[in-house]
This record gives sequence, structure tokens and C-alpha cells, in this order.
Amino acid sequence: MRQRIGQWVIGGVLGGMLLVGCQSAASVSRSSSNIEPERLWEVAQQWVGVPYRYGGESEAGIDCSALAQRILQAFGIRVPRTVAQQFAAGKPIPKDAVQPGDLLFFAFRRKPSHVGVYLDNGFFVHASSSAGVIISSLRNSYYFHHWVAVRRFYPAIVEYRPEE
Repeated sequence: MRQRIGQWVIGGVLGGMLLVGCQSAASVSRSSSNIEPERLWEVAQQWVGVPYRYGGESEAGIDCSALAQRILQAFGIRVPRTVAQQFAAGKPIPKDAVQPGDLLFFAFRRKPSHVGVYLDNGFFVHASSSAGVIISSLRNSYYFHHWVAVRRFYPAIVEYRPEE
């Protein structure tokens, strides 16, 4: 079931999810947590409705980790490709400190198997295996109870070293 709130489509589907975040590459001191929520919503909305495809990486079909990767890339942040790699590579953040652009990890068995990008006000975007790319709420008890971790990513820092 989908509900339209303003210009955003909110999904109410149970199942896998993906949260995605963005950031501007203009400032290397910024992290995924410094992303402007309005811009993040715009980028996320561009993906809403894209079908889920395991291993997919495009508008023709995408999985949760590729969606997170593509959204963060739009803001100059590079992240690994798979859920396990993303979980291992990001900086751990307490759940009560989640900010727009952070990756949310969900475990439906023993280890994280799904990722989404936190948008703002309890909403996140993810690629659901049953509904494609949707925006869901952490207020949904299903997602809230399976949410196990938050990771933050930073843009690559290019260091200038003058020739000696």
C-alpha cells in the first residue's frame, strides 16, 4: 500500500528495505550526515518505483545495496557494493544519532542483510524485494524491530602534496 504525502510516496510494505543518503562533494569536511534533507528527498524520489532486481544496478532494476551506493555517489560519497561490505566499511553511529544520508542496516536472520538510506523524520528509502524502490517509515514496527545498525560514510579526501 502506498500513501502520497505531499510529493513523496510512502510505502507500507513489509520486507527488505534500503535506505539511501546523499551529500555534496563540494566540501571534504562534510559526511553523509551533513546532507541537506531536501536534496536527499529529491534524489531518493527519482528512484521510487524502480523495480527490485537482485544484483541490479540501474533504473531497469536495482537491489538495496546498489541503491544505497548510487544515492551516495550522487553526493560524492563512495561506498562498497554489498550489504556486508557497506556494514564493515562505514563508521558505526548510535541509532539515536542517525542523520540524513546515514545507511540503516536491517537483520532478518542473524546478520545484516538489508540496507536503506535515512532521509529525515523517521523515513528512509530502500529497494524492497516485493515492491521495488519505496520510501518507508521506521515507525513501522516491522522495520523498527529489524533495524540493527547505522553506518556513516565520508567523501574521499584528496590530499595535495606539492612536489619536493
